[in-house]
Amino acid sequence: MTFRCVVCNGDGTSRSTVTVDAPDAESLFRRFEGSERLLISYEGVSGGHGSVRSRSRVNAGTVIEFTENMAALMNSGLTVQEALKVGSQINGQPKNRQLCGELLSVLMKGEQLNAALSLYAPSFSPLYISLVRIGEASGSVNEVFARLAKYLRTRKENAQKVLQAFIYPATVLVTAVCVAACIIFFVFPKLKELFEVFTESSSEVAAGMARVYRSMAVSTGIFFFLLSCSILVFILYRSSQKAALKIDALLLKVPFMGQYIKISCTSDFSFAMELLCSSGIPLVQALGQSGDVSGNRAYRKAVARVMDDIAKGGRLSSSFARQGVFPEYLVTWIGIGETTGNVGGVFSQIHDYYDKQSSRIIGNMIVSAEPVCTVITGIIIFFMVGQFVLPVFSLLGGL
Repeated sequence: MTFRCVVCNGDGTSRSTVTVDAPDAESLFRRFEGSERLLISYEGVSGGHGSVRSRSRVNAGTVIEFTENMAALMNSGLTVQEALKVGSQINGQPKNRQLCGELLSVLMKGEQLNAALSLYAPSFSPLYISLVRIGEASGSVNEVFARLAKYLRTRKENAQKVLQAFIYPATVLVTAVCVAACIIFFVFPKLKELFEVFTESSSEVAAGMARVYRSMAVSTGIFFFLLSCSILVFILYRSSQKAALKIDALLLKVPFMGQYIKISCTSDFSFAMELLCSSGIPLVQALGQSGDVSGNRAYRKAVARVMDDIAKGGRLSSSFARQGVFPEYLVTWIGIGETTGNVGGVFSQIHDYYDKQSSRIIGNMIVSAEPVCTVITGIIIFFMVGQFVLPVFSLLGGL
Protein backbone atom coordinates (compact mmCIF):
# COMPACT_ATOMS: atom_id res chain seq x y z
CA MET A 1 0.00 0.00 0.00
CA THR A 2 1.22 3.50 -0.78
CA PHE A 3 1.21 6.17 1.95
CA ARG A 4 1.70 9.91 1.58
CA CYS A 5 3.65 10.93 4.69
CA VAL A 6 4.49 14.32 6.20
CA VAL A 7 7.86 14.09 7.94
CA CYS A 8 10.40 16.41 9.57
CA ASN A 9 13.98 15.98 10.67
CA GLY A 10 14.96 15.25 14.26
CA ASP A 11 15.36 18.87 15.39
CA GLY A 12 12.15 19.99 13.63
CA THR A 13 13.83 22.55 11.37
CA SER A 14 12.52 21.23 8.05
CA ARG A 15 9.38 19.53 6.87
CA SER A 16 8.63 17.59 3.70
CA THR A 17 6.13 15.22 2.09
CA VAL A 18 7.31 11.80 0.95
CA THR A 19 5.63 8.74 -0.53
CA VAL A 20 6.36 5.41 1.13
CA ASP A 21 5.28 1.89 0.15
CA ALA A 22 4.44 -0.38 3.07
CA PRO A 23 2.15 -3.40 3.55
CA ASP A 24 0.22 -1.68 6.34
CA ALA A 25 0.34 1.18 8.84
CA GLU A 26 2.31 -0.82 11.41
CA SER A 27 5.07 -1.50 8.88
CA LEU A 28 5.04 2.18 7.97
CA PHE A 29 5.66 3.12 11.62
CA ARG A 30 8.56 0.66 11.80
CA ARG A 31 10.15 2.33 8.75
CA PHE A 32 10.58 5.55 10.70
CA GLU A 33 11.53 4.09 14.09
CA GLY A 34 15.14 4.89 14.85
CA SER A 35 15.53 7.02 11.70
CA GLU A 36 16.50 10.69 11.54
CA ARG A 37 13.02 11.64 10.27
CA LEU A 38 9.89 11.93 12.40
CA LEU A 39 6.53 10.83 10.99
CA ILE A 40 4.04 13.64 11.59
CA SER A 41 1.00 12.37 9.69
CA TYR A 42 0.10 9.97 6.91
CA GLU A 43 -2.73 8.98 4.60
CA GLY A 44 -3.23 6.01 2.31
CA VAL A 45 -2.96 6.87 -1.38
CA SER A 46 -3.51 3.59 -3.18
CA GLY A 47 -3.29 -0.12 -2.65
CA GLY A 48 -1.00 -2.25 -4.77
CA HIS A 49 -0.97 -5.94 -5.50
CA GLY A 50 -1.15 -7.93 -2.30
CA SER A 51 -1.95 -4.96 -0.12
CA VAL A 52 -4.50 -5.12 2.66
CA ARG A 53 -7.78 -3.61 1.61
CA SER A 54 -9.33 -0.91 3.70
CA ARG A 55 -12.57 -1.96 5.39
CA SER A 56 -15.89 -0.17 5.27
CA ARG A 57 -16.53 2.88 7.41
CA VAL A 58 -17.71 2.53 10.99
CA ASN A 59 -20.23 5.02 12.35
CA ALA A 60 -19.41 7.23 15.33
CA GLY A 61 -21.76 5.37 17.67
CA THR A 62 -20.02 2.06 16.99
CA VAL A 63 -16.60 3.65 17.55
CA ILE A 64 -17.72 4.98 20.95
CA GLU A 65 -19.27 1.65 21.99
CA PHE A 66 -16.15 -0.24 20.88
CA THR A 67 -13.87 2.15 22.79
CA GLU A 68 -15.94 1.96 25.98
CA ASN A 69 -16.14 -1.84 25.82
CA MET A 70 -12.39 -2.16 25.27
CA ALA A 71 -11.68 0.21 28.18
CA ALA A 72 -13.94 -1.77 30.53
CA LEU A 73 -12.68 -5.19 29.44
CA MET A 74 -9.00 -4.27 29.57
CA ASN A 75 -9.37 -2.59 32.95
CA SER A 76 -10.63 -5.95 34.22
CA GLY A 77 -7.28 -7.49 33.33
CA LEU A 78 -7.88 -8.90 29.84
CA THR A 79 -5.32 -8.60 27.05
CA VAL A 80 -6.16 -6.92 23.75
CA GLN A 81 -6.92 -10.21 22.01
CA GLU A 82 -8.99 -11.49 24.93
CA ALA A 83 -10.96 -8.23 25.06
CA LEU A 84 -11.68 -8.42 21.32
CA LYS A 85 -12.77 -12.04 21.62
CA VAL A 86 -15.17 -11.21 24.44
CA GLY A 87 -16.35 -8.11 22.55
CA SER A 88 -17.23 -10.23 19.52
CA GLN A 89 -19.43 -12.48 21.68
CA ILE A 90 -21.13 -10.29 24.31
CA ASN A 91 -24.56 -8.74 23.80
CA GLY A 92 -24.48 -5.39 22.06
CA GLN A 93 -24.80 -3.82 18.67
CA PRO A 94 -24.19 -6.29 15.82
CA LYS A 95 -21.84 -3.83 14.13
CA ASN A 96 -19.70 -3.67 17.27
CA ARG A 97 -19.50 -7.46 17.51
CA GLN A 98 -18.59 -7.63 13.83
CA LEU A 99 -15.89 -4.98 14.28
CA CYS A 100 -14.35 -6.84 17.23
CA GLY A 101 -14.39 -10.08 15.26
CA GLU A 102 -12.72 -8.53 12.22
CA LEU A 103 -10.06 -6.81 14.33
CA LEU A 104 -9.38 -10.08 16.16
CA SER A 105 -8.88 -11.90 12.86
CA VAL A 106 -6.28 -9.30 11.82
CA LEU A 107 -4.47 -9.63 15.17
CA MET A 108 -4.41 -13.43 14.81
CA LYS A 109 -2.32 -12.92 11.66
CA GLY A 110 0.42 -11.26 13.73
CA GLU A 111 -0.54 -7.60 13.30
CA GLN A 112 -0.88 -5.10 16.13
CA LEU A 113 -4.13 -3.38 17.06
CA ASN A 114 -3.16 0.04 15.67
CA ALA A 115 -2.44 -1.51 12.27
CA ALA A 116 -5.81 -3.27 12.34
CA LEU A 117 -7.60 -0.01 13.24
CA SER A 118 -5.90 1.78 10.35
CA LEU A 119 -7.89 -0.45 7.98
CA TYR A 120 -11.00 1.44 9.11
CA ALA A 121 -9.63 4.96 8.59
CA PRO A 122 -11.03 7.60 8.62
CA SER A 123 -13.58 6.14 11.06
CA PHE A 124 -10.69 5.82 13.48
CA SER A 125 -8.78 9.10 13.25
CA PRO A 126 -4.98 9.35 12.93
CA LEU A 127 -4.91 10.58 16.54
CA TYR A 128 -6.89 7.55 17.72
CA ILE A 129 -4.59 5.13 15.89
CA SER A 130 -1.43 6.93 17.04
CA LEU A 131 -2.52 6.86 20.68
CA VAL A 132 -3.29 3.13 20.47
CA ARG A 133 0.13 2.56 18.90
CA ILE A 134 1.80 4.52 21.72
CA GLY A 135 -0.21 2.56 24.29
CA GLU A 136 0.87 -0.74 22.77
CA ALA A 137 4.51 0.36 22.81
CA SER A 138 4.35 1.56 26.44
CA GLY A 139 2.02 -1.14 27.77
CA SER A 140 -0.74 1.32 28.66
CA VAL A 141 -3.40 0.50 26.08
CA ASN A 142 -6.06 0.24 28.79
CA GLU A 143 -5.35 3.82 29.92
CA VAL A 144 -5.49 5.04 26.32
CA PHE A 145 -8.90 3.43 25.76
CA ALA A 146 -10.20 4.87 29.04
CA ARG A 147 -9.17 8.42 28.06
CA LEU A 148 -10.48 8.04 24.51
CA ALA A 149 -13.80 6.63 25.75
CA LYS A 150 -14.35 9.61 28.06
CA TYR A 151 -13.36 12.07 25.33
CA LEU A 152 -15.58 10.55 22.64
CA ARG A 153 -18.55 10.19 25.00
CA THR A 154 -18.24 13.83 26.08
CA ARG A 155 -18.17 15.00 22.46
CA LYS A 156 -21.25 12.95 21.60
CA GLU A 157 -23.17 14.18 24.66
CA ASN A 158 -22.35 17.80 23.83
CA ALA A 159 -23.54 17.32 20.26
CA GLN A 160 -26.77 15.71 21.49
CA LYS A 161 -27.40 18.57 23.92
CA VAL A 162 -27.06 21.13 21.14
CA LEU A 163 -29.33 19.09 18.85
CA GLN A 164 -31.99 18.61 21.52
CA ALA A 165 -31.90 22.30 22.38
CA PHE A 166 -32.76 23.26 18.81
CA ILE A 167 -35.27 20.54 17.90
CA TYR A 168 -38.38 22.25 19.30
CA PRO A 169 -37.49 25.85 18.29
CA ALA A 170 -36.42 24.70 14.82
CA THR A 171 -39.70 22.80 14.44
CA VAL A 172 -41.69 25.93 15.31
CA LEU A 173 -39.60 28.02 12.92
CA VAL A 174 -39.95 25.55 10.04
CA THR A 175 -43.70 25.39 10.65
CA ALA A 176 -43.96 29.18 10.45
CA VAL A 177 -42.01 29.20 7.18
CA CYS A 178 -44.24 26.46 5.75
CA VAL A 179 -47.38 28.33 6.74
CA ALA A 180 -46.01 31.50 5.11
CA ALA A 181 -45.21 29.54 1.94
CA CYS A 182 -48.71 28.04 1.85
CA ILE A 183 -50.27 31.50 2.15
CA ILE A 184 -48.12 32.86 -0.66
CA PHE A 185 -48.44 29.95 -3.08
CA PHE A 186 -51.93 28.60 -2.38
CA VAL A 187 -54.13 31.09 -0.52
CA PHE A 188 -53.39 34.25 -2.48
CA PRO A 189 -53.79 32.69 -5.93
CA LYS A 190 -57.36 31.78 -4.87
CA LEU A 191 -57.95 35.32 -3.59
CA LYS A 192 -56.68 36.63 -6.90
CA GLU A 193 -59.51 34.87 -8.70
CA LEU A 194 -61.97 36.42 -6.22
CA PHE A 195 -60.69 39.98 -6.63
CA GLU A 196 -60.47 39.79 -10.43
CA VAL A 197 -64.25 40.21 -10.45
CA PHE A 198 -63.91 43.65 -8.80
CA THR A 199 -60.70 44.98 -10.35
CA GLU A 200 -62.40 45.94 -13.63
CA SER A 201 -65.00 48.08 -11.87
CA SER A 202 -62.82 49.57 -9.13
CA SER A 203 -59.45 51.19 -9.79
CA GLU A 204 -58.81 51.37 -6.04
CA VAL A 205 -59.18 47.60 -5.65
CA ALA A 206 -56.98 47.04 -8.71
CA ALA A 207 -54.22 49.27 -7.30
CA GLY A 208 -54.45 47.54 -3.91
CA MET A 209 -54.18 44.08 -5.46
CA ALA A 210 -51.23 45.23 -7.55
CA ARG A 211 -49.40 46.29 -4.39
CA VAL A 212 -50.13 42.94 -2.72
CA TYR A 213 -48.90 41.01 -5.77
CA ARG A 214 -45.71 43.07 -5.91
CA SER A 215 -45.07 42.31 -2.23
CA MET A 216 -45.69 38.63 -2.92
CA ALA A 217 -43.33 38.63 -5.90
CA VAL A 218 -40.55 40.37 -3.92
CA SER A 219 -41.00 38.07 -0.91
CA THR A 220 -41.03 34.97 -3.11
CA GLY A 221 -37.94 36.14 -4.97
CA ILE A 222 -36.05 36.80 -1.72
CA PHE A 223 -37.10 33.40 -0.36
CA PHE A 224 -35.89 31.50 -3.42
CA PHE A 225 -32.72 33.59 -3.60
CA LEU A 226 -31.82 32.74 0.00
CA LEU A 227 -32.73 29.09 -0.55
CA SER A 228 -30.61 28.91 -3.70
CA CYS A 229 -27.67 30.56 -1.93
CA SER A 230 -27.93 28.08 0.94
CA ILE A 231 -27.97 25.12 -1.43
CA LEU A 232 -25.05 26.55 -3.42
CA VAL A 233 -22.98 27.12 -0.25
CA PHE A 234 -23.70 23.56 0.89
CA ILE A 235 -22.67 22.11 -2.49
CA LEU A 236 -19.47 24.16 -2.55
CA TYR A 237 -18.67 23.15 1.03
CA ARG A 238 -18.98 19.46 0.19
CA SER A 239 -17.30 19.52 -3.23
CA SER A 240 -14.50 22.13 -3.00
CA GLN A 241 -11.76 22.11 -0.37
CA LYS A 242 -10.87 25.70 -1.20
CA ALA A 243 -14.45 26.90 -0.78
CA ALA A 244 -14.85 24.84 2.41
CA LEU A 245 -11.73 26.47 3.85
CA LYS A 246 -13.11 29.97 3.16
CA ILE A 247 -16.50 29.07 4.62
CA ASP A 248 -14.91 27.64 7.77
CA ALA A 249 -12.75 30.76 8.11
CA LEU A 250 -15.88 32.91 7.78
CA LEU A 251 -17.70 30.87 10.42
CA LEU A 252 -14.91 31.60 12.90
CA LYS A 253 -15.68 35.32 12.52
CA VAL A 254 -19.44 35.04 13.05
CA PRO A 255 -20.45 36.44 16.47
CA PHE A 256 -21.33 33.83 19.11
CA MET A 257 -21.11 30.93 16.63
CA GLY A 258 -17.46 31.66 15.88
CA GLN A 259 -16.69 31.83 19.60
CA TYR A 260 -18.28 28.43 20.21
CA ILE A 261 -16.43 26.87 17.26
CA LYS A 262 -13.10 28.21 18.53
CA ILE A 263 -13.73 26.96 22.06
CA SER A 264 -14.84 23.54 20.83
CA CYS A 265 -11.87 23.18 18.47
CA THR A 266 -9.43 24.37 21.13
CA SER A 267 -10.83 21.86 23.63
CA ASP A 268 -10.31 19.00 21.16
CA PHE A 269 -6.89 20.27 20.11
CA SER A 270 -5.61 20.67 23.68
CA PHE A 271 -6.91 17.20 24.60
CA ALA A 272 -4.93 15.66 21.76
CA MET A 273 -1.81 17.66 22.62
CA GLU A 274 -2.11 16.67 26.29
CA LEU A 275 -2.22 12.95 25.46
CA LEU A 276 0.49 13.03 22.81
CA CYS A 277 2.95 15.18 24.78
CA SER A 278 2.44 13.11 27.95
CA SER A 279 3.23 10.01 25.87
CA GLY A 280 6.61 11.41 24.85
CA ILE A 281 5.75 12.47 21.30
CA PRO A 282 7.94 15.39 20.08
CA LEU A 283 6.14 18.73 19.99
CA VAL A 284 6.22 19.18 16.20
CA GLN A 285 4.92 15.68 15.58
CA ALA A 286 2.21 16.17 18.23
CA LEU A 287 1.09 19.37 16.50
CA GLY A 288 0.81 17.55 13.19
CA GLN A 289 -1.43 14.86 14.62
CA SER A 290 -3.47 17.11 16.91
CA GLY A 291 -4.42 19.50 14.12
CA ASP A 292 -6.45 16.75 12.44
CA VAL A 293 -8.78 16.56 15.46
CA SER A 294 -10.45 19.88 14.67
CA GLY A 295 -13.51 19.78 12.43
CA ASN A 296 -12.88 23.33 11.19
CA ARG A 297 -10.51 23.50 8.22
CA ALA A 298 -9.37 27.05 8.96
CA TYR A 299 -8.41 26.01 12.49
CA ARG A 300 -6.50 23.00 11.13
CA LYS A 301 -4.67 25.20 8.65
CA ALA A 302 -3.70 27.59 11.46
CA VAL A 303 -2.22 24.66 13.40
CA ALA A 304 -0.29 23.62 10.28
CA ARG A 305 1.12 27.15 9.94
CA VAL A 306 2.21 27.05 13.58
CA MET A 307 3.95 23.75 12.91
CA ASP A 308 5.77 25.29 9.93
CA ASP A 309 6.88 28.25 12.07
CA ILE A 310 8.21 25.92 14.77
CA ALA A 311 10.06 23.87 12.17
CA LYS A 312 11.77 27.11 11.06
CA GLY A 313 12.82 27.93 14.62
CA GLY A 314 10.01 30.29 15.68
CA ARG A 315 8.63 30.58 19.20
CA LEU A 316 5.50 28.55 19.87
CA SER A 317 3.49 31.25 21.66
CA SER A 318 4.40 33.89 19.05
CA SER A 319 3.38 31.53 16.24
CA PHE A 320 -0.01 30.87 17.85
CA ALA A 321 -0.59 34.58 18.45
CA ARG A 322 0.18 35.52 14.82
CA GLN A 323 -2.55 33.29 13.39
CA GLY A 324 -5.42 35.37 14.77
CA VAL A 325 -7.50 32.21 15.20
CA PHE A 326 -6.57 30.86 18.61
CA PRO A 327 -8.10 32.24 21.82
CA GLU A 328 -5.96 34.49 23.99
CA TYR A 329 -6.11 32.07 26.95
CA LEU A 330 -4.42 29.36 24.85
CA VAL A 331 -1.64 31.73 23.74
CA THR A 332 -1.07 32.96 27.30
CA TRP A 333 -0.70 29.51 28.80
CA ILE A 334 1.58 28.32 26.00
CA GLY A 335 3.77 31.33 26.79
CA ILE A 336 3.76 30.28 30.45
CA GLY A 337 4.79 26.78 29.39
CA GLU A 338 7.70 28.19 27.38
CA THR A 339 8.81 30.24 30.39
CA THR A 340 8.71 27.24 32.73
CA GLY A 341 10.11 24.83 30.14
CA ASN A 342 7.02 22.59 30.29
CA VAL A 343 5.00 23.39 27.16
CA GLY A 344 3.47 19.93 26.95
CA GLY A 345 2.25 20.05 30.54
CA VAL A 346 0.16 23.22 30.15
CA PHE A 347 -2.19 21.56 27.67
CA SER A 348 -3.85 19.72 30.55
CA GLN A 349 -4.78 23.08 32.11
CA ILE A 350 -5.89 24.42 28.71
CA HIS A 351 -8.10 21.39 28.05
CA ASP A 352 -9.78 21.56 31.46
CA TYR A 353 -10.51 25.26 30.98
CA TYR A 354 -12.01 24.96 27.50
CA ASP A 355 -13.90 21.80 28.37
CA LYS A 356 -15.71 23.81 31.07
CA GLN A 357 -16.16 26.75 28.70
CA SER A 358 -17.70 24.48 26.09
CA SER A 359 -20.15 23.05 28.66
CA ARG A 360 -21.08 26.58 29.78
CA ILE A 361 -21.78 27.75 26.21
CA ILE A 362 -23.87 24.66 25.49
CA GLY A 363 -25.88 25.40 28.64
CA ASN A 364 -26.47 28.96 27.44
CA MET A 365 -27.54 27.64 24.03
CA ILE A 366 -30.08 25.35 25.65
CA VAL A 367 -31.54 28.25 27.64
CA SER A 368 -31.60 30.78 24.79
CA ALA A 369 -32.45 28.60 21.77
CA GLU A 370 -36.22 28.57 22.34
CA PRO A 371 -36.63 32.34 22.98
CA VAL A 372 -34.47 33.25 19.98
CA CYS A 373 -36.34 30.97 17.58
CA THR A 374 -39.66 32.17 19.03
CA VAL A 375 -38.67 35.78 18.30
CA ILE A 376 -37.68 34.86 14.73
CA THR A 377 -41.01 33.07 14.28
CA GLY A 378 -42.82 36.15 15.59
CA ILE A 379 -40.95 38.36 13.11
CA ILE A 380 -42.02 36.10 10.23
CA ILE A 381 -45.66 36.15 11.35
CA PHE A 382 -45.58 39.93 11.88
CA PHE A 383 -44.16 40.37 8.37
CA MET A 384 -46.86 38.16 6.85
CA VAL A 385 -49.64 40.02 8.67
CA GLY A 386 -48.27 43.45 7.76
CA GLN A 387 -47.50 42.71 4.12
CA PHE A 388 -50.38 40.47 3.10
CA VAL A 389 -53.14 39.83 5.62
CA LEU A 390 -53.94 43.44 6.60
CA PRO A 391 -53.90 44.77 3.01
CA VAL A 392 -56.23 41.98 1.87
CA PHE A 393 -58.68 42.56 4.74
CA SER A 394 -58.57 46.30 3.98
CA LEU A 395 -59.53 45.57 0.38
CA LEU A 396 -62.29 43.23 1.49
CA GLY A 397 -63.62 45.95 3.79
CA GLY A 398 -63.74 48.40 0.91
CA LEU A 399 -65.82 46.20 -1.38
